[in-house]
Amino acid sequence: RLMDLEEIKLKQEEEVEKERMADLEEFKKKKLAKIEADYEEKRRKKLAKKKAELELELELEKGVEKERLRIIEEKKAKKKADHEEKKKKEEAKVEMKRLQKANQQAAALEAQRQAELVFKNLEAAVVAGEAPGAVKETTNVSETVKGEVNTFVDEFFLCEC
Repeated sequence: RLMDLEEIKLKQEEEVEKERMADLEEFKKKKLAKIEADYEEKRRKKLAKKKAELELELELEKGVEKERLRIIEEKKAKKKADHEEKKKKEEAKVEMKRLQKANQQAAALEAQRQAELVFKNLEAAVVAGEAPGAVKETTNVSETVKGEVNTFVDEFFLCEC
C-alpha cells in the first residue's frame, strides 16, 4: 500500500507538474501573442504615419505643379495679349500712314486743280488782255506749283510700289 500511495503521489505530482508546464506554455503563448500583437500594432501605426506623410508630400507636390502650370498659363496669356496689342498698334500705324497718304494725295490733287484753275483764269485774262504784266509772274508761280505737285505725286506713287 505504501507503494501505491507513493505511486499515486508521484502521479499526482507529475500531473501537477504537467499542468504547471501546460500553464507555463499557455502563458508563454499568450505573452508571445501579446508581444506579436503589440509589434504588429506599432508597425501598422508606423506604416500609417509614413503613408500619411507620403500622401501629404504628394499633395504638396501636386499643389506646386498646379501653381507652376498656372504661372506658365498666365505668362502665355500675357504674351498673347501683348502680341495682340502690338499687332493692333501696328495695324493702327499702317492705317494712319494710309490715311496720311490719302490726305496728301487729295491735297496734291486739290492743289493741282487750284493751280490749273488759276492758270486757266490767267490765260483767259491774258487772252482777254486784262492782265498783261502778271503773265510772267503767274507763269512762274504756276510752274512752281505744278512742279511741287508733280514731285509729290511721283513720290507718293513710288512709295506705293
